Amino acid sequence: MMTSESTDPGAFGVLEESECYALLHEGVIGRIAFTGPRLMVLPITYAWIEGRIVFRTSPASSLANLIGQDVVFELDDLDIETGVGWSLVVEGRVENCEPELAAGLRPWASGERSLALAIRPRSVSGRTVSRPEGV
Repeated sequence: MMTSESTDPGAFGVLEESECYALLHEGVIGRIAFTGPRLMVLPITYAWIEGRIVFRTSPASSLANLIGQDVVFELDDLDIETGVGWSLVVEGRVENCEPELAAGLRPWASGERSLALAIRPRSVSGRTVSRPEGV
């Protein structure tokens, strides 16, 4: 899941918004960051459906308490062999999701994951990076 790379080794490049959405569509596991009693970053299995990041969780999980809250979702990839990678960040709000939209999701975490939630993006940004020569 790689996209356009920086032209200068060791430099950051900017991902266009359309590239970010394409990468979100291809992804499977990302990380959701939020604050509660403390700052948390958790991996989630997700799908990009109807312009939202859809995921399933347990009704008793810390993620279930995020409905109506702002969160950050992060997705990245790095190819160690070529030294090229990218990262994107989505800022958005968690909302309830129609269970039928999440019906095809197969979370990697075990246990009950019956609560369907979605992150509705407010902004998305991303960048590429490539390893400098000799590193």
